[in-house]
Amino acid sequence: MSAPLMLCLDLGTSVIKAGVLDTGGTVLALATTPTPMRQPAPGMAEQNAEGIYAGALRVLHEVVEQVPRRDIAALCVSGQMGGVMALDAAGGALSPWFPSTLDRRYQADLDGVWNAEQRWLPQRIGARPISAPRLRWWKREQPEMARQIARLSTLAGYVVGRLSAQTAEAAFIDPTYLTWFGLAHTARRDWDAELLAAFGVSPDQVPRIVAASDVVGHLSGAAAAQIGLRAGVPIFAGVGDSAAGFLGAGLSDPALALDIAGSYSVFTQYSRGYPADPSLTLQPIASPLGPDDWYALMYINGSGLTHRWFVEEFGGGDYAAMDARASALPPNRGLYFSPHALGRACPDTPALQGGWHGLTLAHRPAHLHRALLEAVAYEFSGAVRQLGTLSARPPLQQVRVMGGGAASMLWNGIKADVLNVPYLTPASTEVTLRGLALVAAQGLGLHHDLRAASNAAVQAEVVATPRPERHCEYAVLETEYHRWLSGYARLCEELRAAPALALSRKGGQE
Repeated sequence: MSAPLMLCLDLGTSVIKAGVLDTGGTVLALATTPTPMRQPAPGMAEQNAEGIYAGALRVLHEVVEQVPRRDIAALCVSGQMGGVMALDAAGGALSPWFPSTLDRRYQADLDGVWNAEQRWLPQRIGARPISAPRLRWWKREQPEMARQIARLSTLAGYVVGRLSAQTAEAAFIDPTYLTWFGLAHTARRDWDAELLAAFGVSPDQVPRIVAASDVVGHLSGAAAAQIGLRAGVPIFAGVGDSAAGFLGAGLSDPALALDIAGSYSVFTQYSRGYPADPSLTLQPIASPLGPDDWYALMYINGSGLTHRWFVEEFGGGDYAAMDARASALPPNRGLYFSPHALGRACPDTPALQGGWHGLTLAHRPAHLHRALLEAVAYEFSGAVRQLGTLSARPPLQQVRVMGGGAASMLWNGIKADVLNVPYLTPASTEVTLRGLALVAAQGLGLHHDLRAASNAAVQAEVVATPRPERHCEYAVLETEYHRWLSGYARLCEELRAAPALALSRKGGQE
């Protein structure tokens, strides 16, 4: 009898990806298609639900054609973790998918609740929510549609409902999504009555919470025919896309961290026990490894996009040439960069903007580029220190890096020097699909120890080692960076408030 295969689907912000993997997480077939995105104006972003489902069917069919389809034993789906959509009673999409922080039209609705409930709301959630405020916005902007909402859903939940031909009543969510959904007591991994009331959400509008390896449906006859599979294949709940990547990269040891150098720089550490951070610098994400397993995550809004903007505008789009010029320079002394061009997320400081400090006529684009790279490393180092203040932990021993930014040996070297640990790249970059395959195999009873399966066969190559003398130099510069950034953040907040104060005073005089 042939070994069972896992059919995995990842619904990303920019790409929909399907793969067929074996029980150990080896990719046997792979297909991708762009995720449709509509951005008619700044702060507005929508992704068409029907277009996403059509893309999912396309890539699933493509990979099924490449393997013995009779061996496919399970389907598992991950999706964007920040965002929400509304379902009608039949499980159809009432709204588009509103992706993460790209669509900010709910911001006033969030600010109203967040500022009014500062005493308890931030610590109960652990982060500023992305999904919960959307219903308040819908009620205000689209009241007729809001009245028809049967369930709120993740993107993965909607697609699974379509693949299994289920109604909204079967809607589900796994604990990895709860932090940014914003309606749960995150530490308890359960819906919270006070949070539901604060955001005006009825208890019967939220999906049921299930374990990642629970069966949540079976492939319908119609969907099976379009994909090229038999009907009845079990579909497992899966996890959010970031959590799947953490699992697939073997992030289960407090001495290990993961650096995802993509559009958003994401730095994540494993935590045994809930990482409650009063400052909200670190955001808690439930791990599928167990009820006491967590990920402590921080991210820099759009830092990868800022990096791309700089290289395209000041370096002609030539990353290698810009890195070569910057690598010939020593660490910047007195020249610092704020990587928060889209506002700081961890901790939440939307007024904080991007910018350089310490420019002189002696500086060239290579100096500015190096300062940009150094700033991200300083932010990561601050996150490591912050987690160390929350609980006793062993020293960090290595960081695994992936994403487009991992190709920059200069950046890897700067991060290794600042953090004083080796930087490694995994042999396989398809860690999200690998994580899903492990979850599906656990659901089938093929893995009884998910932690051991996650750690097994994760091969990584050292790409940068720390230099003690450079680390000592950076330690001084990092202290100066955080001191400057703290003052700059206060200034940004004062300047943001100043026009409102001026108008208020003018109005009072009239």
